Amino acid sequence: MKKQTISIEPMRPSFFDGMRSLVESKLVVYSQFLSSVLEQEISVKNALRITNAILSFSVMLIAASFSVVLTIICLVWLCTALLSCKKGGLK
Repeated sequence: MKKQTISIEPMRPSFFDGMRSLVESKLVVYSQFLSSVLEQEISVKNALRITNAILSFSVMLIAASFSVVLTIICLVWLCTALLSCKKGGLK
């Protein structure tokens, strides 16, 4: 006869599961905020696309005071971010 071990300890969610649910809930709140500002329904993916465009523009403004090469790199980043927004259905 084989011995069986039964664990009575309940399954605890891991740290990463808790962090993922926290980030997901914050992203939903952020997309709802952008929806209220832009007065149209914004999904979480589109909220991340908008954030990418805003971040690339901000970094380009800062890089403009340092180097032309950095500014061109950031300009390419901004163009790809704006194209991503356009492909995502944003106007």
